Amino acid sequence: MIDAGPAMTPLVLELDGELSRAALPSLSAHVQAVLDTHEHDIVECDLAHAAADAVTVEALARLRLATLRRDCPLTLRGVTPELRQLIEFMGLRAALG
Repeated sequence: MIDAGPAMTPLVLELDGELSRAALPSLSAHVQAVLDTHEHDIVECDLAHAAADAVTVEALARLRLATLRRDCPLTLRGVTPELRQLIEFMGLRAALG
């Protein structure tokens, strides 16, 4: 039997609806604080109900920066075609996946 090591512990975030730009710094700070104080191997962001707008993409960019600082992968789930197109248009496809 092969020991795969400890199971990955995801931090799951759900971005739902429209975000306000004013809320982005506190969202980033919250994620950074959770990553600093808890053992998470990956951050999963559920975007199935997120608005396909620039504020959502900015939130994702901030989350990606927070995860990079802690050497933690960020995965996106439920990305709508409209949001994916906006991510690509804004040149963040490689950073956000």
